[in-house]
Amino acid sequence: MPDPASRGVEPDIGADLLALIRARPERLISLTEISTLSSPARRRTAFRLEFAGGLTLKGRRLESPERAQRVERILGLAGDGFPRTIDRRGDALLLQWIQGRALASLDPVPPAALERCGRILGALHQLATPELPDVRIPAPEDLLAKLRRDTGLLADAGELDSGLGRTAVETAAALAPRRASSGVIHKDFCAENIVLDDSGSPVSIDNAALSVGPHDLDLARTWYRWEMNPRDRSHFLRGYERHRGSVTFVEHFAFWAICVLAGSASIRLRARLGGHREPLIRLRRLLEFLETDAVDHPLWVV
Repeated sequence: MPDPASRGVEPDIGADLLALIRARPERLISLTEISTLSSPARRRTAFRLEFAGGLTLKGRRLESPERAQRVERILGLAGDGFPRTIDRRGDALLLQWIQGRALASLDPVPPAALERCGRILGALHQLATPELPDVRIPAPEDLLAKLRRDTGLLADAGELDSGLGRTAVETAAALAPRRASSGVIHKDFCAENIVLDDSGSPVSIDNAALSVGPHDLDLARTWYRWEMNPRDRSHFLRGYERHRGSVTFVEHFAFWAICVLAGSASIRLRARLGGHREPLIRLRRLLEFLETDAVDHPLWVV
């Protein structure tokens, strides 16, 4: 295969990823973009790279060199359930390619795989927090301030009734924890981003958002991104609790969920990703449910 630059793809993969490819001793024979999200406001991309000799790697270009370094450092601390980093330069990473079946394609997902996924996320949340000078961990009051900004932006755009936005903020403020456990978080841990490898073990293959932050906010993101029935969620949490308890998450679930839903809608609207109405529908459903004083915890039903 000719040099990627000669095929006019250099603007897509970026200079740093191109340099990593050129530095490999094997000749590149195939480059395929595998990114699932497209946004004119973001340049994050991912590629399947096939080299002579049968080697396959994953190439990632992130938003900045700082983000790429952050992901590299955290993957270096993570154990089973994550791919190895092969190399990094600037905003680009070369990663181990994981071949397997997408967890999202399985119905049902085996209970053992769900429990193992919970263990993977729980172990991630127990990692020692690396020094990341470009990241500030938000406290609950910071998340409330962000929630006010997010609901204000959505209301100004005509996507959220201002009264519902006020209700969301007031409800979250009333149910917010005083403090929150924080450390390494994934931010996108869901069936869509996990495969079962050749041995049948789950591996998280999309880790571009790895960072630090509140653990329970990360659990709420998984709740939002990965809809499970009560049986499946109990298997997942059983695995998670092998490393970290979920009591604080359950106690303050509505706070974390409201922050995640409004935040997701705001991000999707600002980044022009589309799909911002889905989290708003779930936000309305959650707020309506909380008004009913139902005995079942909303963790299982919204």
